[in-house]
Amino acid sequence: MDPEVRLLHDIYAAALDATPWQGVVGQAADLLQATSAFLFTPFQPPAAGGFKVCHKMPESVMDRYLSEVADVDVWYHALLQRHTHLATGTSYRTRDLMPDAQTRRSRMHADYLAPCGIGHCLGAIVNDGSTGDIPVTPLSVYRPYGSPDFSASDEACLRRIQPHLSQALLVRSRLAAATDNWGSVAIERVATAVVVLSRERRVLLANPAAEALFASTAPPLVRQGHLVADDAAQAAALAKALAACSNYRFDTRFTLSIRLSGAAGHGVVIRLAPPPARTPKADQAAAVGFLVREGRAAVDPRAMLSALYQLTPAETALVMALFEGATPESYGAQRQVAQSTLKTQMRAVYDKTGVHKQSGLMRLVMSLAH
Repeated sequence: MDPEVRLLHDIYAAALDATPWQGVVGQAADLLQATSAFLFTPFQPPAAGGFKVCHKMPESVMDRYLSEVADVDVWYHALLQRHTHLATGTSYRTRDLMPDAQTRRSRMHADYLAPCGIGHCLGAIVNDGSTGDIPVTPLSVYRPYGSPDFSASDEACLRRIQPHLSQALLVRSRLAAATDNWGSVAIERVATAVVVLSRERRVLLANPAAEALFASTAPPLVRQGHLVADDAAQAAALAKALAACSNYRFDTRFTLSIRLSGAAGHGVVIRLAPPPARTPKADQAAAVGFLVREGRAAVDPRAMLSALYQLTPAETALVMALFEGATPESYGAQRQVAQSTLKTQMRAVYDKTGVHKQSGLMRLVMSLAH
């Protein structure tokens, strides 16, 4: 099998290993005729999803490097000056970033490059952290001074590898979410644009539909990681609604749509609801937000209740009937369901949504429906 084809196969096969891609990084080094290689998350500890994979490099030196990468890495700062944001797919050869003589004068060279036999670096940003909780993750391969530098064809090869490694990293992250928290997966599957927000408007999670909406909207709705509203009055309304959600004192004053951008009738609006009990990053989450463009299909409260709160079809039907004005007695008589069964279903609904009274449940549905 062609070495590059085998490498792409092994990228996916190794995604669930306890130490992912250890062999893959070595294969990438061999394919690109590098003497060493490094796949790492510079600013994220292992407990938060970060990892490092060293190939023919001293781990103690690499651990020390990771502890001060933001201060010492002159190539990283040169990349930021050139690109501002290191987006997924960004590739680089260090000879294009700065002259060798300048690199040799740096502390990075004295403390890290020379001890590891590094003279030339070819790298690519595997993932920039914009999807879920995946942190910034570069893959770098190295050659010593005196050896031929990496060529344009080497860079093209790394660019072919990068999308597969990014996808495998995303698969690993989503499978971990499925194991640890169903809420991340549920939100990702919803067709409506959904975000999880902190009290300070920080976007803790955005599903693919929300990311697509953000990418198509100008001016941007997310700035420095925070959701913004163009109009000052709407920004104030957003802050009040978030405070109400975080305290679970959500009432009809805050169930109206908040326009984030655009003219009336054509803007992007958000509706907020208190977060599900098991929402992703529950300790930081103040609200779940549903984003829609005015004039298009509204949020389907049935789908939201089922997806976000894991209500069964019977529980969803009961909640919607109550919202539409039925009483438990009339609903039970119509559906021929015993009151004891309805009480059991309501207890399950309260447990899943986190509300404690029917009035609170109705306010929650109203936040989805209006």
